[in-house]
Amino acid sequence: MAKKTVEDYKNELDDKINGKLRQRDKLMVELNKLGTELETLLEQKYMLEDDKTRIMCISCKGSGIEPQDDGTKKVCRYCGGKKYNWAQKYNEPETEE
Repeated sequence: MAKKTVEDYKNELDDKINGKLRQRDKLMVELNKLGTELETLLEQKYMLEDDKTRIMCISCKGSGIEPQDDGTKKVCRYCGGKKYNWAQKYNEPETEE
């Protein structure tokens, strides 16, 4: 049985690293899928609630994109590119006459 060289150890570590990177990528895909499903369910729930209303995102002004100082554009960090947010409706308190 031959002794392992430093190169053998490096190759083993590279294989382990690549395996972990593949696992991470699969988990990220699954996490994104779950996030999308959760957001869809929340949207459906909020649409059914009488005390919630959709308002235009004030950060991106309803565009879903925020321009950056360097000229690039990024998805709005407040609405996530949806162009709106959900807010609690304000109901005037009933006054007694």
